[in-house]
Amino acid sequence: MFLKSVEIRNIRSIEHIVLDFRDSASKQGNRKWTIFLGENGTGKSTLLRSIGLVLAGSDALPFLLGEPDSWIRNGSDQASIAATLQTARNEERCIEIQFKQGMDRSGFIEHNRKGLDQLDSALAPTQHSYFVVGYGALRRLAMHDMHISRRGNDPERAQSLATLFDLDATLNPLQSWAMGLEYRDGKRGTRIIENAMNGLLPDVSFSRIDRHNGDLLFTTPDGDVPLSMLSDGYQNVAAWIGDLLYRITESIDDYKNPLKTRGLLLIDEIDAHLHPKWQRRLRKYIETKLPEFQIIGTTHSVLTAQQLEADECVILNRDEKSNAVSARTFPGVPAELQAHELLEIGFNVETLDSVRLSNDKHKYRSLYRKKSKTTRDRQELQRLAEQFSVLPERDLSFRNEAIIESQQKQRKTIEDLLAQIEGMKSGKSMLKKKTNKRVVKKKAVKKSPTKKKSRVVRKKTQ
Repeated sequence: MFLKSVEIRNIRSIEHIVLDFRDSASKQGNRKWTIFLGENGTGKSTLLRSIGLVLAGSDALPFLLGEPDSWIRNGSDQASIAATLQTARNEERCIEIQFKQGMDRSGFIEHNRKGLDQLDSALAPTQHSYFVVGYGALRRLAMHDMHISRRGNDPERAQSLATLFDLDATLNPLQSWAMGLEYRDGKRGTRIIENAMNGLLPDVSFSRIDRHNGDLLFTTPDGDVPLSMLSDGYQNVAAWIGDLLYRITESIDDYKNPLKTRGLLLIDEIDAHLHPKWQRRLRKYIETKLPEFQIIGTTHSVLTAQQLEADECVILNRDEKSNAVSARTFPGVPAELQAHELLEIGFNVETLDSVRLSNDKHKYRSLYRKKSKTTRDRQELQRLAEQFSVLPERDLSFRNEAIIESQQKQRKTIEDLLAQIEGMKSGKSMLKKKTNKRVVKKKAVKKSPTKKKSRVVRKKTQ
């Protein structure tokens, strides 16, 4: 089963958006990856929560919903989220939930009973083989001595999506799950942990479980250290990978390889806390660990976006005039672009310069273009030139551009003057020719009467 499409109307910042998750070439198969880009406030998290809500099922939805009115866009009195699923039997199921202003939670559930029943019937055959899980941007790794979450008594599906909706929700303690798995399954359980935890960081690998201290130990360049001493980036990824595996291993009695389970992963800020070098490895890591999952996520990282293929990147924009949010597929293949190209097209960042450097370059160009420069202008140009002298050669092109532009203007001025001179010469030449013609004509006119007169005289003489 996989998610084929979603249509959202009047949900929070989103007026109307339709998203297609099918393979663009065949329009039949599943597109494994979809990552949303967009400035803060364009509705990326709202999209993930909307998908999570419509696919939560009737038992989980009341625990995630909150106040129904909080979902409705300002100025609207109703809203809806519709999703199209393709089941394992290749059947389409269309699910829709509707919101109406003033409706309480019980009224909302009753109003959407038909759609929720359809979803429950679609999910029932895959209850232990297809997982819908979601992780919010503030997901955090709970330590083994902490309470799992105040949501510990919520239905299983609600817990699987809790951090996407609740900032205070925590994930299952990774250490407790790992020790329980090893105790229950022995070496087989240890291999599952090892396969899940290895591969993200080049110099970090799972070592063993320290039962005496209740820790997972990892081999690093500094020796074996507990999970709690690793970087926030690694702990962040380990948190949701471990939580996901916990849910799989607790739900499936006979699992040979829990990493091969099918499902839908919704993840906000997929690369949170990861160093740029590790962001470049993240896609391969997730594809290796979760080859059968459909991934829908968000990012603010150009290096994460750079790993995406055609149609996998969707940009959310807010119109400055109407304030409406729209979604468009990235034009091209992010994986074939350099980071600065992707920044400009996908993130609307026009320069890699700092704000101060960008302003200084603009000032330099403006001063250089001035026809008459004051002493103060020349001093400022000199100061900026000295400041820019420490920049790498590739960053000094703007000075050449200013010089070339100035030279082109000078050349154009000279060419215009030469053209005028040539025009004047040409005009004088034409005038001279016309004058010569008039002179010749006058001479011809003067000579003609004399000849006639002489003829007349001769005639008379005869």
